[in-house]
Amino acid sequence: SRCGILGNKKDYPVRINVTGDEITGELNELSLEIKKHWKEASIIDMRSTRVYGDIRYLGVCNRLEEVNLNGTLVKGNVCVFEQLPQVKYIRLSYSMVEGGIEGFVNCCALRELELLKSKVS
Repeated sequence: SRCGILGNKKDYPVRINVTGDEITGELNELSLEIKKHWKEASIIDMRSTRVYGDIRYLGVCNRLEEVNLNGTLVKGNVCVFEQLPQVKYIRLSYSMVEGGIEGFVNCCALRELELLKSKVS
C-alpha cells in the first residue's frame, strides 16, 4: 500500500515552480515545457506569476494536493478546480483575477482555502 504516516522515501512531493513568470495565452497542461512532470506533481507553486489568459485543464494532475497562486495576476478565468477533486490546499491570497474562479464545489478533499486580500472582478 502507498499509504503510510511518513510515506515512502521515493514518494516525496514533486513541486512544479512557475514563480514570477509572465505567461501570455492560456496556461494548461500542454502549454509549459515542464509538462512531463504534471502527472507526478503534488504541488504547483505559481506565486507572483502573471497569466494573460485563462488557467484551465489541469485534470492530468491527479496527484495534485496544493495549488499556490498567492500574489498572482490572472487576466482571464481560473477553471481548474472542477477537475481536481483531490486538492487539499488552495492559496489565492493577494491575487487579482479579472474573470471568474470555478469549480471549488468539486474539491471534496479541500482542507484550506486562503483568499486574503484578493480581488475577483
